[in-house]
Amino acid sequence: MRVENDFQLYDSRFPDRATRRQSTLCDLEVGASARVEAVAWDVGLTVRLLEMGLVPGTRVSVIKRAPLRGPLELAVRGYHLSLRRDEARLVLVETAN
Repeated sequence: MRVENDFQLYDSRFPDRATRRQSTLCDLEVGASARVEAVAWDVGLTVRLLEMGLVPGTRVSVIKRAPLRGPLELAVRGYHLSLRRDEARLVLVETAN
């Protein structure tokens, strides 16, 4: 089994997840909403993302995307959160159907 990233490893352990519409938080368009599935491990950053409310099961919506690869503005648990795109790539989400 070849694993390219943490999310593929996660999917290989749970084959039923392969049929779901999954992407990273960074891939969502403005106005899109999704549910957090998992947060990839990155020393120091994962705990920070979890503390900001990006825990599995949480609904998130993309409010704005800054130009020139700037941060994303998200609606999470009733507040707005700005997140760098590199950080948003660590959050696996399942898009709303």
